[in-house]
Amino acid sequence: MITILSLQEIESQFATNEHRRALYDLLVSQIEQTQRQYDNLRVLLFGSFITKKEIPEDIDLIVSYACSEERYCGPPARVAGKQVDLHRYRLDTLSAAAALRRFNGEPRNVEKGIAVPPEEVIAVKLN
Repeated sequence: MITILSLQEIESQFATNEHRRALYDLLVSQIEQTQRQYDNLRVLLFGSFITKKEIPEDIDLIVSYACSEERYCGPPARVAGKQVDLHRYRLDTLSAAAALRRFNGEPRNVEKGIAVPPEEVIAVKLN
């Protein structure tokens, strides 16, 4: 089951040292940038940042977004280079489960044996 947490909850649980704080700040910047681009989006967080690993390498994000004719509909802009691993999908639904299925079903992920189970994912509760 996918856990749902606010940015404040993510901060208190995972921004526990200077390195993690810097990654958290990049996460917030990426989310803010993406929110400026789209009215409707879902952000999923996974990977080493949401583990107990003291020095995680990066932030892993799945961003799914729906588009309307009134808004820009290209892919989200990246703000942090390699420190935010951004997987983005334009979907008709903002379901967290659908976005995770899309990520897990990507041919390059299947080929590499990458499959993220729902219990290792946080859906970010956005304002």
